[in-house]
Amino acid sequence: MPLSDHRQYGPVLTAVLARQPQDVLDIGMGLGLYGVLLRAHLGHDLTVVGVEPHRPYGVPGWDAYDAIVQDAWPLRLSAVPAPGDLPYDVALMIDVLEHYLDETAAAQAVDALVGVARALVVAYPKDALRDDLAIDYPDNPYEQHHWQPTLQWLATRPWMHLVEVHSLPDSYVCVLEVVT
Repeated sequence: MPLSDHRQYGPVLTAVLARQPQDVLDIGMGLGLYGVLLRAHLGHDLTVVGVEPHRPYGVPGWDAYDAIVQDAWPLRLSAVPAPGDLPYDVALMIDVLEHYLDETAAAQAVDALVGVARALVVAYPKDALRDDLAIDYPDNPYEQHHWQPTLQWLATRPWMHLVEVHSLPDSYVCVLEVVT
């Protein structure tokens, strides 16, 4: 959804700030709220690149981003500008995984981040297939929820360690770090 559950903002922002990033890749940036929050807390020396396939979301929050890529969906990292030297310090996938057609497509997107990000912050609804979540934005075909991510699925990503899990009332916020 273009706007995350308000209870996710604190854990996501805390996880990013703890890593003191120089650059952040925000995949599925929606309205751009995380770009605004990151700018407010980390200043303008930070590079923030967003990926968002739904063009009508172009709103004032997008001004917080150094670059926005709209033709990289499904996630094609070759279309995303690098922050200078890869990898990005942090990639965000906030309320994104459940929008992939299935577990295999989501795994391909997450696994494509190998060499692109040092850490990945993920958030997803505990019940992504709940009827009232599945079609919050009927004018946006990318908002359909197709499958349910799980902690076990995240923990089995071969190139990352699941290092933090925040269980919120309706969602999880998880941090994965690249295996070195």
